[in-house]
Amino acid sequence: ALSSAASDVYKRQIDLMAALINHFSTEPTVNAAYLRLIEQNGQKSYFIVVDFFGDMESTFDAISKVANPFLDDEIQLSMMPYSMDFAKNAVKGVEPFYRKEN
Repeated sequence: ALSSAASDVYKRQIDLMAALINHFSTEPTVNAAYLRLIEQNGQKSYFIVVDFFGDMESTFDAISKVANPFLDDEIQLSMMPYSMDFAKNAVKGVEPFYRKEN
């Protein structure tokens, strides 16, 4: 069984994804988004890779606003465009949690 801390992190991740799916459905510039929980030097982050077109700053600012209630000292947010090789490799084999309806 998951420890209560781990299940809390998992539940929060589900809630975050739901909030982001809701947000992306109003953002025609976002094609897909991937999420992984990563840990570096003891710091956990929601690592979100975004496949989008248009302005990165406004796209990422909007995501930060939506994600903010789900973040705290324990879990931070990091984002990267899918167009970067590092990001593509990081989500290789990961299904996007959001994909735009055509």
